[in-house]
Amino acid sequence: MIDETPIEVQIVSRSADTEDAAAVTSVLRAALTEVALNEADNRVTVSAWQSSQRPVREPVIPGPGAWRNFSG
Repeated sequence: MIDETPIEVQIVSRSADTEDAAAVTSVLRAALTEVALNEADNRVTVSAWQSSQRPVREPVIPGPGAWRNFSG
């Protein structure tokens, strides 16, 4: 998702008219959108298969006292 928080842009020029300001604003918006989309694409994602994996449990070792907590 792209952050739509408005930012303040101030154009300081004696010769800039409304068309120039609109053009600069449009170019800046497109550039910032492209950067945001590229950052979103570069995030590391974890598949459902990877997120459901759990560490392998310790092996069960049979023998005297190994099952002492078993309540049957």
